Amino acid sequence: MRKPLLIALIVFAVIFGGGVIFFYQPTAGTIKGDSNSTNSDDTGSSQSSSGSGNEIFQIRTHDTVGKYLADSDDLALYTYDADKDGASMCDETCLSAWPAYTIDFVPDNLPANVSVITRSDNGASQLAYKDKPLYYFTSDGSGEVNGDSLDGFRVAKP
Repeated sequence: MRKPLLIALIVFAVIFGGGVIFFYQPTAGTIKGDSNSTNSDDTGSSQSSSGSGNEIFQIRTHDTVGKYLADSDDLALYTYDADKDGASMCDETCLSAWPAYTIDFVPDNLPANVSVITRSDNGASQLAYKDKPLYYFTSDGSGEVNGDSLDGFRVAKP
């Protein structure tokens, strides 16, 4: 009688634990839309805010590239010109400079234009916007877009 109870508790802990990890991940949530306020900083970018938390993306504005997508840590997200039909063509060498924007838990209700691809090299769940897989640039800091138009990568545009 104790064994089924123990198994049920373990299953509950795994399911609940996975949900907690998802909800506290900086990459989980919904994309932000029209802005209610704008905050500027000294990197040449400003942040649009619509008041929702735990976003997958935020819409940012930079002096040189205009509006673009960033993660919740304000790191720019990029698309790769070589990617085709929702599949990543960025291999191991490419990924060393352009890491994939991945999530550990795929929610049931993703925002419009957001999808998840499964990477063929490691099985990771990579977020995509308008069917284009998303990446970071390792030389970017918060609010920077140094990788735009470099090596076939472009900042992701809303």
